[in-house]
Amino acid sequence: MRVTFPNDIEPHFFCFLINYVQYPKGFNLQSRVILVAGKATIGSAFLPSDHSLNGKRIVFYIPTDDKEYDVVFAQVEGQVYEYPFSSERWRRVRESRLPVGISDLK
Repeated sequence: MRVTFPNDIEPHFFCFLINYVQYPKGFNLQSRVILVAGKATIGSAFLPSDHSLNGKRIVFYIPTDDKEYDVVFAQVEGQVYEYPFSSERWRRVRESRLPVGISDLK
């Protein structure tokens, strides 16, 4: 499934959407695998600490082995960030925890 937002969407809503699609309420995920990713162009609302990345494409995803269920990761030009919903602040991290198959999504 592909969802687009031609008139933009607020960054925190975009992150919440990725998380919700990964963990839909009321679905038994025992026998299913869900792989969710989002792509966006970085603007001033994304990663505000590094304006040199403005205009670059960024990929959002739920990290491998996620046990918190309230964080989204993002990767741009080899840099990896996490966005915990508890703080709603981007933090740079060392490990990408990139799920298998994310790089194959177009």
